[in-house]
Amino acid sequence: APDGSLWARLRGIALVRYHTGVFQNILRDVGPPESVVSAMIRGRDDSMLLATLARGAIAYRSGHFAAVATTKVMPSSSFVISIAEASDGNIWLGTRDAGLVRVQGERVSRHTERLPDLKINCLLPGNAGEVWIGTDRGVGRWDGTEITSSGVPTALQQTTALNMIRDR
Repeated sequence: APDGSLWARLRGIALVRYHTGVFQNILRDVGPPESVVSAMIRGRDDSMLLATLARGAIAYRSGHFAAVATTKVMPSSSFVISIAEASDGNIWLGTRDAGLVRVQGERVSRHTERLPDLKINCLLPGNAGEVWIGTDRGVGRWDGTEITSSGVPTALQQTTALNMIRDR
């Protein structure tokens, strides 16, 4: 995390933070209902972004939690398994079988058109709001306006992508 702490998602309802020699179950600070964390990343603004089953997506900034997207605006048939924050500040949530959810401040939209698959295994932010989308049936790309295969190497358009990382 930005403060040098280590965060670890454990089995069940446990998210621990190791900082200055102390382990802390950080979810207790959120308050009820405690929830399983299904995905997490370090955000662009020195935050930690978490997707949970019972509370939706939340952000941890400066020692406080804030809602990003509640469960009311998320697809009820699926849960989040990947998360990314794009360079434009939009937060993308990849679900197990309901496509993508984009959070733009207070506005939440769902995207399923032109996805190689509705199961979003991983997300990787690019430049200018671009997001790479890894699925069981290939890699797609949000180009800032739509999901496309343009710019995606042919070899990746039909292969399973479980994780992606940007090289320097």
